[in-house]
Amino acid sequence: VFGGTILLSPELRALGRLLRTISEMPVETLRITGARNRHGEISLDAFRFESPQARLLGRGQIAATEEPLMRRPLSLSLDLAAKDETAVILGGMKLLRKEPDADGFRALKAPLVLRGLAGEPDTQPLYDLLAQAVVGSKGTWGFLMRKVQAEVVKSSPPASRKTAATTP
Repeated sequence: VFGGTILLSPELRALGRLLRTISEMPVETLRITGARNRHGEISLDAFRFESPQARLLGRGQIAATEEPLMRRPLSLSLDLAAKDETAVILGGMKLLRKEPDADGFRALKAPLVLRGLAGEPDTQPLYDLLAQAVVGSKGTWGFLMRKVQAEVVKSSPPASRKTAATTP
């Protein structure tokens, strides 16, 4: 730990910078467009969330059921890209492609698919991806992330503890 405070990894330095600015980070764009077909299914033609550090672009659908809109099944495929401090952190976890796009964002290597309900999306695939990345992280950052993961497993309810502990 002492060595980590003197020789901070790039990811830890980026995390420090990110934490100082995250409360005032603006959302530059949030746009969701779609249409309902005659059967009641809603196609999400474009989901766009942009901030200075992250960009999410996606498409999906909300199933046609008798339930209220927010209780209907959701499927949303998202492409995440990051830059600046967020890119340093996710890049250090080997989650991003090496080359940035024209705007300086580096894309996640694989899309994320979120399911669940329109009002309560299941973000477990994102957490699973981060857990896999923690296992492959090196140096001070990897040490810190494995400690955080161990604490999460300890604090989780007994039923979910088995799942969290076995996530690669």
